[in-house]
Amino acid sequence: MVQIPNTKYQSDRGFTLIEVLVALTIFALLISIVTGIFLGVVAAQRKTVAVRTLQDSVRYTIEAMSRDIRTGYNFSLFQNELRFTSTIGGGIQQVSYRLNGGVIEKGIFGGGDYVFSALTPENLTVDYLKFYLSGEALGDQRQPRITITLGATAGQGVQETKINVQTTLSQRELQS
Repeated sequence: MVQIPNTKYQSDRGFTLIEVLVALTIFALLISIVTGIFLGVVAAQRKTVAVRTLQDSVRYTIEAMSRDIRTGYNFSLFQNELRFTSTIGGGIQQVSYRLNGGVIEKGIFGGGDYVFSALTPENLTVDYLKFYLSGEALGDQRQPRITITLGATAGQGVQETKINVQTTLSQRELQS
């Protein structure tokens, strides 16, 4: 028996318009999802970098102040500015730490006044810096202790990161 091909339903036909639209819609959804995931990963990576930079900057600042404070004596507070005599590096110098316009500054006494220079980097804004001093009176047989609290912010917008730090330091040698 010979079969006559039906011209209405041929096997070599193409895609219908509806099939193409469905395929394009699925493809667009997949691309949207992948793009969203990629952008989320990039944002998380930027946030991680901002946190690490902030932590490193604050750690450096605290360590720089700690080094001076541990070798210092004659501590005093003047309008929330810590002043003392430092013996770091074998010399004796009057040192001051303060917050000025979102920047922690270190001042060294010379020429009749303190000369200040920035201790924190430009990408870091210090929100607050407070010093608490105890045992500073000479002859009281108490080890001088300085508690430092600071809050800092780095980054902008979504990548903005804040940190609050507190540490207590003591003088290495008790002055009598």
